Amino acid sequence: EQLPGLLVYEVHATDADEGVNGEVRYAFLQTGAGNRDWESFHIDAMSGVITTTVKLDREKQALLSVSPQCPCHFCNQDSTFPLLKVTVCKSLSQLIIVAHDMGQPVPYETMQPLQVALLDIDDNEPVFLKPPRGSLPYQRLTVPEHSPPGTVVGNITRAVDADEGSNAIVYYFIAGELKVLKDLDREEIPAYSIIIKASSNRSWTPPKGQRSLRAKVLDPALDPSLLAVQIELEDINDQTPRFSKAEYTAGVAANAKVGSELIKLVAIDNDIGNNSVVQYHIVTIRYFPTRSNGSEDVGNVFTIGEKV
Repeated sequence: EQLPGLLVYEVHATDADEGVNGEVRYAFLQTGAGNRDWESFHIDAMSGVITTTVKLDREKQALLSVSPQCPCHFCNQDSTFPLLKVTVCKSLSQLIIVAHDMGQPVPYETMQPLQVALLDIDDNEPVFLKPPRGSLPYQRLTVPEHSPPGTVVGNITRAVDADEGSNAIVYYFIAGELKVLKDLDREEIPAYSIIIKASSNRSWTPPKGQRSLRAKVLDPALDPSLLAVQIELEDINDQTPRFSKAEYTAGVAANAKVGSELIKLVAIDNDIGNNSVVQYHIVTIRYFPTRSNGSEDVGNVFTIGEKV
């Protein structure tokens, strides 16, 4: 990412001849149309100083290298100039330095491979990997309601950084203020939606301003460094069933048949799943005579269905 003109290297070749026969000039071997990486550098013909001609991006190409197959006729005719053989990954760029003298009528030349390794700078923001097709557009985490403070809810680990080493460390932030001021109760709020920010900057802070403006800036659909996370509270059996009425009144005929339905009682439990199943039991049955102030336990005169 440095500006063009950055000093890369200085090469030096010697020639034992005298005069123009020993004057050395430098150039890059301009390889075929499939490889034009030499265009990213300039070599001074007289001094051998190599500088950049463009901004180089390590994430696009981390190592500029050479694997020359020397095309010059000297390599095949004179053992003094053996064919250079360097095995390099095909994905790497190839640069070959050519040093030739000014001899007449035929100048001599030799070739030397050069590797230029690009040092990484922190020029890439982490991004979250897109979820597989058909999956939820957000990351789902669950935690039991009424969990004690410090309970681990889950890990956010889907962010990657194209840099390397310490520059690739990802810091995670809640992109907005989320403070737990009281016990989390599923019956009050069953789920929480938050936005997670992945950043190379360990001091990142959410943008300030109006809530509508922050919501526009913190949009995971527009910014790949943001991730929507939904934290769902798992239900525990912490609710007591409540009858729909404080008191029920029903009448029964003296000659009613055994099994006749008298009244239907309804109780509601705000839990969910099996935790919301209500079971009914008669605790006591007492008889109050009309001409007496007392009462007596009369046993199993009535029955009630255990589940409704």
